[in-house]
Amino acid sequence: MVPTRAKIGLLLCMLWAWLAGCGEHAADAQPGLRLLSVLYGQYRAAHRGQLPANEADFKRFIVSERAEALKQGGVSSVDELFVSDRDHKPLVIRYRNDRQWPLEGVVAYEQEGADGVRHIATDLGGAAELTDEQFNSRTASGSNASKG
Repeated sequence: MVPTRAKIGLLLCMLWAWLAGCGEHAADAQPGLRLLSVLYGQYRAAHRGQLPANEADFKRFIVSERAEALKQGGVSSVDELFVSDRDHKPLVIRYRNDRQWPLEGVVAYEQEGADGVRHIATDLGGAAELTDEQFNSRTASGSNASKG
């Protein structure tokens, strides 16, 4: 049985994701990226705020604890969730030992994106777009942004 504190955390995470929405251009963002963001928040809620240790740890959580969310999100496999629909490259995802993560408030992003735009997954359970200019500006100034 899930402790009450964890249930409350999960509910707050889901509520916050719903309230936060997706951002200015989120209508065009990949639905799988938003799902990844929500699942990332659920992982943290279930693990007392800890980031996933690595990709295998995060995937194991999704498959064992949130498999139904994949089905509901129209995702056929957990591996599909970790690859961009647009540039077809693995998403860059923040894990526990990423001490120099360049984008505060972002948990995942496309390696290249498409048409001068990268889709990102936010730590609020949403997805948004950044132009290459915005992305480069944020990553150039983000060297001191987050410590895992």
